[in-house]
Amino acid sequence: MPVQTSVPVSIVGPSYEAASLPFDAQRTINLYPVLSESGKSKNVAALYHTPGKRVIATLDGEIRGMWVAAGRLFVVSGNKLFEVLSDLTHVERGTIPGVGPVVMADNGLELAIACGSLYVFTLSGNSLVAVPETSTKWVTYLDGYFVLGGADKGRFYITNLYDGTDINGLDFASAEGNPDGIVAGLADHRELWLFGELTTEIWFNSGASSFPIQRVGGGFIECGCAARSSIAKLDNSVFWLSRDENGAGIVMRATGYTPTRISTHAVETAIEGLDLTDATALTYQQDGHSFYQLNVPGAETSWVFDVATSQWHERGYWNAIDHKFEIDKAANHAFVFNKHIVGDRRNGQLYEMNRFFYADGGDPLVRRRRTPHGHSSLKR
Repeated sequence: MPVQTSVPVSIVGPSYEAASLPFDAQRTINLYPVLSESGKSKNVAALYHTPGKRVIATLDGEIRGMWVAAGRLFVVSGNKLFEVLSDLTHVERGTIPGVGPVVMADNGLELAIACGSLYVFTLSGNSLVAVPETSTKWVTYLDGYFVLGGADKGRFYITNLYDGTDINGLDFASAEGNPDGIVAGLADHRELWLFGELTTEIWFNSGASSFPIQRVGGGFIECGCAARSSIAKLDNSVFWLSRDENGAGIVMRATGYTPTRISTHAVETAIEGLDLTDATALTYQQDGHSFYQLNVPGAETSWVFDVATSQWHERGYWNAIDHKFEIDKAANHAFVFNKHIVGDRRNGQLYEMNRFFYADGGDPLVRRRRTPHGHSSLKR
């Protein structure tokens, strides 16, 4: 009688489809692994379902950006700026030209929108103005100033204190640690991170009367950014899709001033060869898990990093016509009115995202877990 051999199968696990499928071919789509925090069962794991979406509003076109300022939700959809009210109705607030993602920031009094040019919305008067003669691709807020950059390759500018419409053409500085251009800037913990194409510099507000923003001593990183819209803050740190002189496509998390690789070879293989320039990221926190979601156009699915477990899973919209997954509908996120609200990358729909919803904005929410192959000491 042949000897019966048990073969363990990992029902629970992350997404990790290796370049060589016999090495590892597991996938976890619209599910994510959770580890038990109980003292007696810390090795116990389960698969939880990702939240579903329900339509709460339909606006004008592609959701290009979302921002919460003074408890108010502002959305750039198509070529229009909308305010979504607490009852989920919406009001048009002005025109924002262009296509593709915008970058937004506020100073408590004004909302700044970078879309190739700079637009400033005054919260008290509900008025939107274009700031003349500004080529602005990114904007962030630091200590009362809007900091912005655009066509000038290595330069960044500051506005007057709490006045985004007042920009002196001489109030600029240059990131000169490397001659690469500035991709974007982000203020984090009252420091300005200037992401270049190949390197990153960190600056701070010194209070100097001539120009207050100065370079941090030792704040120079030999790692740049591949996609402006992949930069995000989460879990008291900065995350981004990196690029340096040797290549691109590694997801980094800042540990102090040190970039730490958090992507796996499976993530990097999935996006290899794609144009990373238009990659976007959104972040949110729910049920004690902090998620960084990376959307790369052309990829089969979106890749999501769970800070709680340091594992990746995939999220995707099920295309029922072609019977395949596509990158997730959600392109951006805001937490407001005690709801997680996300905007659709393809049209003007806004969704509430909740784990008690079981559809994907009216479409089926398909989940898939493919385990790694089973073996018992390589015996048949």
